[in-house]
Amino acid sequence: AGFAYWMGMRLELGLGVSLAAGVAAIIGHDWPLYLRFHGGRGLGASLGVLLLVFPLGFLWVLFMTAMGYLFGKNAAITLSGLVTLPAWAHFTRQPREVVWATVAMLVLTVIKRLEANREPLPPGRERWEVLARRVLLDRDIQDWESWAHRRPE
Repeated sequence: AGFAYWMGMRLELGLGVSLAAGVAAIIGHDWPLYLRFHGGRGLGASLGVLLLVFPLGFLWVLFMTAMGYLFGKNAAITLSGLVTLPAWAHFTRQPREVVWATVAMLVLTVIKRLEANREPLPPGRERWEVLARRVLLDRDIQDWESWAHRRPE
């Protein structure tokens, strides 16, 4: 994704088009056609764009991701880094296109967490609990170890 942004800037397509290319690459990472739309989480791709266009934002999200890992593999801390990223971009007087790109990164992350590579949702009330865990914890169950070591059925 960082390469897509860099290439757009190298071809002098402008900041907005270059950021759109970076965001499109994040989408391609999250939902790759050749893997039947079962892709990654997009954090690494987002960091690639941030490194080039908003280094302070890159460091912020990287720091929050490290804190999340250190404090019990807590994806909510990483999410809080992404949630606050548009405000960081705005208050550090980044161009409007950068602010909107950080909003897009946040929205794509939340969508990806919610759809979880199209894993089925349980019926009834548990459905809402699973959706909340997907957004906050980036998994369907509370226990990280069980989730990380699960096997395909």
